[in-house]
Amino acid sequence: LRAIADIDDAALYILVAAETGAALSFPPAISILEQRLVLSNLIRVRDTDMDFARSLALADGFLDFVQSVQDEGLTLEALDHVVAAEFATHWQITLDFLNILRTVWPEYMATTGQMDDQARRIALFQHLTHMWKNTPPDHPVMVAGVTGSLPYVAEFMAVVADMPTGTVILPGYDPDLPQDHQDKIDPQHPQYTLMQTLARMNKTRADVVVWSGASPESSDTARG
Repeated sequence: LRAIADIDDAALYILVAAETGAALSFPPAISILEQRLVLSNLIRVRDTDMDFARSLALADGFLDFVQSVQDEGLTLEALDHVVAAEFATHWQITLDFLNILRTVWPEYMATTGQMDDQARRIALFQHLTHMWKNTPPDHPVMVAGVTGSLPYVAEFMAVVADMPTGTVILPGYDPDLPQDHQDKIDPQHPQYTLMQTLARMNKTRADVVVWSGASPESSDTARG
């Protein structure tokens, strides 16, 4: 039993290695402490008037930003085009700092032979996903209580759903949602994430059934 959202790097590595049956060639993950200190130093190189406490806080913000970008399967390459022209001056100041993440930071990682911990975790996850897609395991695999809000997790769920021994149980899915409502659902709607996940899994409402183990009283929270 493993928590997809909280599984740490070591546990994920062991799982993937065990399923692969061979050693993996992923670079080691850089520690959070090293990330914070190095980024803090790189920031102070750009702004020599900034004190350590502020640069450390900004480094933490950078790391959160990078993780969000990675989680969504995006890159930093399109940053030049995301702000309207009237904000160009202010944006250029921000972009100058963000260029640390696009140029200096990758160079440091390459020099040390390490890998960003979140990028490594996603790479391991994707490795397991592709491996199971090509060679499904013969043991039961169940993904339960996961909404699939992150693209790489939704891809993993899609593979598990298609495996002969795989099952995906969606938390709180509403099978009675009208089709016309489902197609035009607002992003703020509680069902929106699940609808997006079904689309990413190449599934439709017809592919989702009430879990046979659910009682009438609990069927609203046990969908499979």
